Amino acid sequence: MGPGSPDLLSRRAEKAIENADAIVGGKRHVDDVETSGKDVYVLTKDLDGAIEFIKGRKNGAKVAVLVSGDPGFYSFLPYLKKHLPARSIKVIPGLSSLQYMFASIGLEWQDAYLGSVHGRFGDIIALYNSHKKVALLTDRSSSPVTMAEILCENGYGDAILIVGENLSYDNERIVRATAAQIRNMSFENLSVVVILHE
Repeated sequence: MGPGSPDLLSRRAEKAIENADAIVGGKRHVDDVETSGKDVYVLTKDLDGAIEFIKGRKNGAKVAVLVSGDPGFYSFLPYLKKHLPARSIKVIPGLSSLQYMFASIGLEWQDAYLGSVHGRFGDIIALYNSHKKVALLTDRSSSPVTMAEILCENGYGDAILIVGENLSYDNERIVRATAAQIRNMSFENLSVVVILHE
């Protein structure tokens, strides 16, 4: 589904959704597509329920599973592959929030470390000291503010962080500041952080 805005949905993905008999996705994504005449399952933390819904469709039914960003980067795809035959899954790539972020700030990213702190927190200091650019997807427990605090506590308060929240939506906000400044701000749970070691 890309970073969020339906404007960034690829034509190939649009066609897959149009031709689907059923839709599985988070509420935000389901609300952004036409679902009339289709069975719909709104994703929650009950991922097994989603699998049962998919398996419960009649043979030959096409199910579009809507995920944020690109399905090959920290997404629902590994879980689907674990529970469904690989031959039954067709992956349609989307624009990742990292791609969108780097384009928005006009910065190349072939030399960046790319990762996610969803549900875990890697060693930010080691990443910062090993790479000129680090780009991470955040979550509620691993927020941009938490990263900034860790950097400050380890003597890197002057590190530059660029935080993108609500990327591609009308309320998009991109902030560039030092770790010392970022630690006193607040951001949405699902953000993208680019840390520059300048």
